[in-house]
Amino acid sequence: MNKQNIKALIVDDEFEARENLTGFLNELAPDIEIIASVNSTKAAESIIQTEKPDIVFLDIEMPEETGIEFLKRIDNNTFETVFVTAYNEYAIKAFKLNAIDYILKPINKDYLEKTLERLKVFLQARKNNSPTSTEIISKQDDNKDKTHLTLRYGSEIHYVNFKDLSHLSSDGSYTNFYTAQSEKAYLGSYNLKHYEDILPENFTRVHRGYIINEALVEHVEQKGGKHYIILPNKIEVPISRRRFKSFNEKMKK
Repeated sequence: MNKQNIKALIVDDEFEARENLTGFLNELAPDIEIIASVNSTKAAESIIQTEKPDIVFLDIEMPEETGIEFLKRIDNNTFETVFVTAYNEYAIKAFKLNAIDYILKPINKDYLEKTLERLKVFLQARKNNSPTSTEIISKQDDNKDKTHLTLRYGSEIHYVNFKDLSHLSSDGSYTNFYTAQSEKAYLGSYNLKHYEDILPENFTRVHRGYIINEALVEHVEQKGGKHYIILPNKIEVPISRRRFKSFNEKMKK
């Protein structure tokens, strides 16, 4: 992708915040062109309609209309969204509104860099006529009634059946998914807790950072005073001391 292919819009009522983000983007992603930097959703709406940005960096707390209200009101299927805000209580709402990421002020440069990497994956998928992040995430909302998840691997979109999943691992605000057939990790757009709530009952949280598929458990081993769940292909997943007793009792039934 060259510069004219990635167009960004910054929406924030604070001038200093807009300038700060502009500086980071110019440094970290020279291939992203900032087509406008505005202080209201009203101005943003007009630019979105005329300039068709690929990505909108959107503040949440603004005087006339919040970023969340704005995103609910308009057609957001034509661009990707990254929320940039000082208020972390909006995180869940942000992801339910199909944002790629949620960046807290003051902006952490390293975190922003990782966000930009994820952003380019989404944009490449869009360029390849793969589903947008809005379509990907909306398909995941009602997974209790489905048999698969829609996940990303690089710029590719994959439909992975629940029964093929061996385990999940936490990756901050995201989740890595693994199957018994492959060592590569698919990426889920939500944190581990989100998937814990929507996956079938045979998926169990065994550690702060892991969920496993009980149907694929081969056995449990003890090493150095710690317990590990052994999955196909000799995959080892740690089980916390707090969860070991209940998990062990469950597996005996």
